[in-house]
Amino acid sequence: MEAREFVGDWVRAWNAHDLGALPGHFAEDVVFTSPAGGSRIRASRSSAARWARTRS
Repeated sequence: MEAREFVGDWVRAWNAHDLGALPGHFAEDVVFTSPAGGSRIRASRSSAARWARTRS
């Protein structure tokens, strides 16, 4: 997949609040860093998918 296609898919999923599609855009060992305060959350893609299912 080309970078522009990947970003377009991510933006569409984000704007649609499609929590089921978002985890597939992250590495298996994803680390989220908050720009406000710099806190970090380490997760796996599968744990992100489980989290998304609880929110949809």
